[in-house]
Amino acid sequence: MHCFSRRKQFYNKGCAAYSFLHTPEITITLSDVGAGYDIKSYTIDGLGSESAVLRHIEVKAVSPFDYKFFWTANELANAKIFQETYYLYLLPVFETGMFDLGGLEVIKNPYFNIYKNQDWDSTIELISCSLSVSSGLSE
Repeated sequence: MHCFSRRKQFYNKGCAAYSFLHTPEITITLSDVGAGYDIKSYTIDGLGSESAVLRHIEVKAVSPFDYKFFWTANELANAKIFQETYYLYLLPVFETGMFDLGGLEVIKNPYFNIYKNQDWDSTIELISCSLSVSSGLSE
């Protein structure tokens, strides 16, 4: 079960086994925009478990019609590195700007389940270009 919903239970029961939850279990990567994910969180297997599994979460606002989103090369690289602990949260947004929480899709290991999955279409839409140091034009 995910910490978002269980944290209050742990505090209310005063479980010493969950003392590590007194530190923030959710970190939003505002200070490290190159992290390749938006949120660092933890998954706990059950109330009796003392172990927590790190979860890297990338959140994308998507169209409710086709769930189209843009993935940076860094996000894709991190999805490949973290695989089973990397999650993609696809949150549909209506034209009014309201979120469709009922349409939220949580995808574990999106590198395999989206990028390497033929059910999803991938199109290269952006190419980064910069002046080569060896070109001599920057002198």
